[in-house]
Amino acid sequence: MSMRHLRYYFFSILNNWEVGSGKWSRLIGITSYFLLLTFYVGCAPKVAPPSLYKDIDLTLDEIIAIASKDVETLKVIVAVATEKDNNTYTYVDASVLLKRPNWLHIRLYTLGIPVGNFLVKDGVVYNLSGKGNNKLNEKLVINLREFSRNLYLSIFWWDGLENSVMYKDEREYIIRAENREIHLDNLTLLPKSQELIVRDKKIYILYEEPKKAGDFWYSSNLKVEAGNYRFSIKIEKLFVNPLLEENDFKENI
Repeated sequence: MSMRHLRYYFFSILNNWEVGSGKWSRLIGITSYFLLLTFYVGCAPKVAPPSLYKDIDLTLDEIIAIASKDVETLKVIVAVATEKDNNTYTYVDASVLLKRPNWLHIRLYTLGIPVGNFLVKDGVVYNLSGKGNNKLNEKLVINLREFSRNLYLSIFWWDGLENSVMYKDEREYIIRAENREIHLDNLTLLPKSQELIVRDKKIYILYEEPKKAGDFWYSSNLKVEAGNYRFSIKIEKLFVNPLLEENDFKENI
């Protein structure tokens, strides 16, 4: 059924409205229309990234240049679901501003209510949530620093690879750097997976559901495994090189 037919069906319901018992018929009809619309949108074919690099052998420098596309800043709106020992642990929404080199401003929300506001800049963690900005306990500082670094490398995966070693097989480019290994699709140059080693612990990242923002392709669903924790990071919106505001990376607001 086309969208034109769906709209025709909807307006036919409106035109045949009757007072009294017909009210319920109309309500049922409208509900059916929106169910059909949801089905139609949900079944719409997803746009696949183009295979621009088929039968092309690229160097590591060329891959970095293509992947970065002069991207200096990214803003992402994400939903983060956390599991611990296969049980639901936490769920938060976040607005994350990432800027090279390795700066992050993270605003956390639960049910639309702000629950955290943190800046990580040059390895230093700032608490911008309220009073007592720099009075975070040491464990929380370490966790925030590691989380921000891992999130940064998950999205800016091409950063810090200048001295890496790269291999190619029939389907992938495999890039090995210190404490990192990245697998790229050799047709699209989108990441398929990444492994990080942090404090002798392995973190696995799986990239899924490619989407496009302008001419920038990215993976909109990241699945992260770290010990007995699992994170599902759903990128709902992404903005490339957004206009920065005065307080976006200010240590004290």
